[in-house]
Amino acid sequence: MGKRNQRGRGSRNQRGRGSRGGRGGANREVQTGRVQAPTGERQTRAQARAINQLVQDNGQENVVEIQQGAGQQPEPIPLQERPAMVPVDAQQVPVQRPMPIPVVEQPRLMADQLLAERSMRTWILGDSIIRRAGNKNTQLHGGGECYWDGKPGGQISFIISRLRWLLGQYQFPTTIILHIGTNDIFKANLGQLRSSITEMLMTIRQLLPFTRIVWSDILFRLAYSLEKHRGAGVRSTKNLNQHAHKVCREMLEGNAHIVRYNDVLHPDLNNADDDGPIYDYDCTHPTPRGLLVMRQQIANALVVFNNDPHIFAYPPGSENSDI
Repeated sequence: MGKRNQRGRGSRNQRGRGSRGGRGGANREVQTGRVQAPTGERQTRAQARAINQLVQDNGQENVVEIQQGAGQQPEPIPLQERPAMVPVDAQQVPVQRPMPIPVVEQPRLMADQLLAERSMRTWILGDSIIRRAGNKNTQLHGGGECYWDGKPGGQISFIISRLRWLLGQYQFPTTIILHIGTNDIFKANLGQLRSSITEMLMTIRQLLPFTRIVWSDILFRLAYSLEKHRGAGVRSTKNLNQHAHKVCREMLEGNAHIVRYNDVLHPDLNNADDDGPIYDYDCTHPTPRGLLVMRQQIANALVVFNNDPHIFAYPPGSENSDI
């Protein structure tokens, strides 16, 4: 009886001391930064948590690779070779490393670099003529991805507010085409309208310093309903176009062009052949045939400007025309 009690107490004491000693050994391994992962099916969740706690407490400098099997010494991972996700035990428990947040800024590229991008973006902003001329499915050869935005009755003051909204929604354009001004004639004197055109173009250049700006000439009308003196509408249209040409050439620091329509959409050409009129019955908007001619003129201009950015006007040399 006494011997059995001794054996029972001895075995229990040995087991107790062994288990306490095992826990103490594990704590010492955690404190020294060297952990020997258990093998086989005996690895427990508590041991995995202890390993992860070691990594969190000691930082990257003391992270070690856990080697399986006895007698293998862990080797520190060099700092420059550490990945964003570091496996810390035999079951690949990841420890997420914080990654720096990149600061995204508008790319400041030269104009020729922007134009060389594989995917060019062209915005055509204007009045009801632009609304009729194109939509989201209307693409122009030489323009890349085209976005048409025309407002019926749109005036010069509409452009900047609309542009600011678009810049908050879409990628910046490589080319912006402006067809505006016909609804401003006779709404203010010419001096005010010239100032409005200058302010609009200069503001666009500030918002888009590396985007090509193209002024699309105000079209002449067959008749001006608000003019009080014969020929006043034609003179006003010509005056505003010439002023826009001057601003594009002298004040926009290059990368600005003009498109003219005198040779294809002049009122004198209406009903000039058997293909039908180019102006609608309202004497203001081009017919579908006239809109097709207008789109083709813009597309041809973009191809020319892409091939030679130094060409100022399309058709080339038309900037010297008094028409």
